[in-house]
Amino acid sequence: MKMNNITFKPTVFWAWNSDMTDEELKSSLEWFYEQGIGGVFVHARAGLNTEYLGKRWFEAYKFVIEECKKKNIEVWIYDEQGWPSGFAGGLVSEYGEDYIIKHLCITSNFEEVDQSRIIASYKKVGENYQLAQLKEAELFIYYKVEPPYVDLLNPKVTDKFIEVTHEVYKKHFQHEFGRTIKGVFTDEPQIHVSSLAWSTEIESMFKKINGYDYLEKLPLLFMEENNENAKKYRYDYYKTVRYLFTQNYTRRISEWCSNNNLIFTGHFAGEEGLVIQAASNTGVMPHYEYMTLPGIDSLGNRLNAPLLMKQVQSVAAQWERKRILSETFACTGNGVSFQELKKIWGYHLSFGINYPCMSISMTSLGGIRKRDYPVFISNQQPWEKYFHYFSKWVENSGKLTMLGEYKADVLVISSINSTLYEKIFSLEQRIVSSNYRKVIEMLLNLQIQYDIGDELLIEKYGEIKNGLFKVNKGSYSIVLLPEQTGINIKTLELLKEFHSQGGIIIQFERFPEYLEGVKSDIPKKELTKIVSAVLQERERILEKYWLANQIERHVHIVDKYGKTIPNLIVKVNYDKGNLIFSVFNKSNNTIDGFIKINVSGSIFEIDIISNNKTSKTLYLNEKDTIGTLSIKSGELKFYKFSKDMQVMLTTFTERKEEIVMNFIDYTDDNILVIDCAKVEYEDKKIDLLPTVQILKQLFDEANYTNKKITAKVIYQFNTEILTKLQVAFEYKGMFEFRVNNKVLWRTGEPLFGNRFKDRSLVLVDISDNVKLGNNFIEISYNIDPLNMEFDINDVHDSVRNKFSYSSHIEQIYICGKFDVYNSGKTFEDEKAITVEGPFTLTKQKNKTIGDITLQDSYFYTGNLLYEGKFDYLSGLIELSLSFDGSGAIVFINGVEVGAFDSDIYIEVTSYVKKGENSLVVKLLGNLRNMMGPFHHISKEPEYTGVHTFTGEYGNGAVEDLSSNGITENIWTDMYHVKRFGLNKVVVRNKVKKEIKK
Repeated sequence: MKMNNITFKPTVFWAWNSDMTDEELKSSLEWFYEQGIGGVFVHARAGLNTEYLGKRWFEAYKFVIEECKKKNIEVWIYDEQGWPSGFAGGLVSEYGEDYIIKHLCITSNFEEVDQSRIIASYKKVGENYQLAQLKEAELFIYYKVEPPYVDLLNPKVTDKFIEVTHEVYKKHFQHEFGRTIKGVFTDEPQIHVSSLAWSTEIESMFKKINGYDYLEKLPLLFMEENNENAKKYRYDYYKTVRYLFTQNYTRRISEWCSNNNLIFTGHFAGEEGLVIQAASNTGVMPHYEYMTLPGIDSLGNRLNAPLLMKQVQSVAAQWERKRILSETFACTGNGVSFQELKKIWGYHLSFGINYPCMSISMTSLGGIRKRDYPVFISNQQPWEKYFHYFSKWVENSGKLTMLGEYKADVLVISSINSTLYEKIFSLEQRIVSSNYRKVIEMLLNLQIQYDIGDELLIEKYGEIKNGLFKVNKGSYSIVLLPEQTGINIKTLELLKEFHSQGGIIIQFERFPEYLEGVKSDIPKKELTKIVSAVLQERERILEKYWLANQIERHVHIVDKYGKTIPNLIVKVNYDKGNLIFSVFNKSNNTIDGFIKINVSGSIFEIDIISNNKTSKTLYLNEKDTIGTLSIKSGELKFYKFSKDMQVMLTTFTERKEEIVMNFIDYTDDNILVIDCAKVEYEDKKIDLLPTVQILKQLFDEANYTNKKITAKVIYQFNTEILTKLQVAFEYKGMFEFRVNNKVLWRTGEPLFGNRFKDRSLVLVDISDNVKLGNNFIEISYNIDPLNMEFDINDVHDSVRNKFSYSSHIEQIYICGKFDVYNSGKTFEDEKAITVEGPFTLTKQKNKTIGDITLQDSYFYTGNLLYEGKFDYLSGLIELSLSFDGSGAIVFINGVEVGAFDSDIYIEVTSYVKKGENSLVVKLLGNLRNMMGPFHHISKEPEYTGVHTFTGEYGNGAVEDLSSNGITENIWTDMYHVKRFGLNKVVVRNKVKKEIKK
């Protein structure tokens, strides 16, 4: 499958999580098309009411393909129901225990073991355990299964997965393969996270690779001992697991895709750090070899670890793959802004990752779906009409990454093999990972262009040619060795040859003590002879070495003293003697500095939207060019260096003036969120329980008693005004709706009201039934037992990730033209505004510029309108808006100018006229202050997922584990909401003068 015909527009994970009618499908596709989205990954998600891979599924899929053909939107096959990939929604696991994922366990209690699953038994002889008959044994190793997930070390599992998934798509749509359907996305395929993965395939492959029976020393996987035998065995065992995983899953899927003219993409579980890689996949880089479009998963409103980025960038470079995918924006939260999304994606682009699969676009937000790892890139958002501005930025910046060819001069040998010597999640593993991470981040800070070399790939594709260390198509003049526990024979032999041809080898501190798993002094002896330097893992020391040896950095960003500026990620592409380079500022501050290039020429900044080029050259001579750089926190900029000797020096006189802005109006009604309610069922009454906890409690009760429960959920609100009031609520599963004890709807009657924000929400006018003071809204449900044989919190992800309840008991929303008065305490800090409640509806007062949230609009979720005026005489005019919100749309003299980020100047000269000009700002809101999360103790965590809303801790809730200082008590009854409002608008008038040299 050719890669040159896939889009540069952003694409989306499109969650099919409802009924998936043609009407809903078409509505979503229209929105994607209008907002500049170029592709959809059709993703079966929790809440899907259509049989996965059933008749209606493929009817809907066919409809989507036909609509996408009309709109030139790519379609990608997401290969699973939920995730992780491999079990086909349970179809593969139905073939029996041989297909189910297995992991090893150990016990000395024979009675607790299922004898049919005993792998081996042992008795202690001296200091070691030896194989023994059951009746003589004192230690037993057995396996457990964890259905419905499957054993991806077993080739027949992958073959069955292909048969029941990929081949079925082929049967229906082979004629669209390589056309509208571009490829297949596999999502987080994995071995057992304990890395005590076991398969019936282990025995024969272990002996083939390592030359001895794996059962002989199997207890060493469990022992705390860290001696030579234990390290050797662990290394051999995990090496075998890695081989089986790459060859029996990834390679098989890759070959099927290649044979069917499809791109193979996706990402693996646990890619970010070495410790989690060792547990989840024993090393992710060898998998990328088989991916036409290699990919990663980037979670949270944060900049992910550089290792995650560098691993995939390196293999892509070594295999000359110029497109790299990231499943991105998941867990960034309901309140993420366009500017924050640009920061996240700009960080990706600075590593050459240029194919965004945005997670996630929801067909429905009903029930637990609204907590399904937002942000939601879909038409439920207040900013739905303006997302195309962000899409255009993504498209243009992606195209800029393709100019020229990326090439690194330095190769860093990966330390993943060193983690395989150590016990999983041990302190020793963490030390290896920490030392390696320091090297990875130190090189970035020093603006050194480098790739990572995985030893398995080096063993297969490494060679020395013309004085360069080659890994497939990648060529390097310098090799860096981080502290390693061990090194492979092939790597050591290549390094010796590399040295003999003049290559530079740098060792950081401790030499390897193991050779291919065996304790040995050979690595130290041989490396001591050939390394150019042994350095401490310190940034300052490596910088001195680079300068002392005059090792060139083709682009070097320095301060006024000529010192390297840290916290900038510089990526350089080479284009026929010219340079195309990007700079990303990962610090929290604006950075001003100088661009130094050791060739004479001109430096131009490239505008991402217009593609216009502005000279930034300050000085040049026969050997050097110096340019200026000013870059804000989280900003990405592109530059071109040309050998054209004409330099444009631009000077400005400028005048700034703050524009007086007035609040015009809300675009939507104000909202009061009610997310606590009383519950009555059977003979029980529960006082004020958070709605996120009610549904589970009722279903648990129904499951325990094995009978239907009739439950009444009672919401309460207080009002000091009688005005038009409406309530929005989710109706799935209810049989009666009352306001102040008056029945407004019962089962059998036509459902009344209008759709509100999402297909799951209905908006009902309750004005005639509201009274001054306390009011009660009662919604009644029949809760049937689920008849599940498991607790949803204790099952494998493959079950949990496709689960949803049959009824929706959720928070409700009172809507109208009112203020929400907080009679409790209010707190402010940088993260959020915290309010205690309780809340009362009061008369709406006039609003002013500044944060609207503190003006009794804590839960407002629409957009805001402001107006002002400014004068223009001559020269360039730029505007800068300071605000809190998702983005801002600017109108000058009635013409839409475009989308603005906060505190960034944008030129608007072509929109103004001499004299007075009118200015209107539409400030874009989001779903954060309507849908939460409100009650997480960290206020606005960098990960937002299901547990962030519910107050649960653990069960893989990485969103609760990511922030410093988070304890198990993560729930607070206080409400945390985000600021929203326009703070300031500044107009800057610039008169420029150009001088040519």
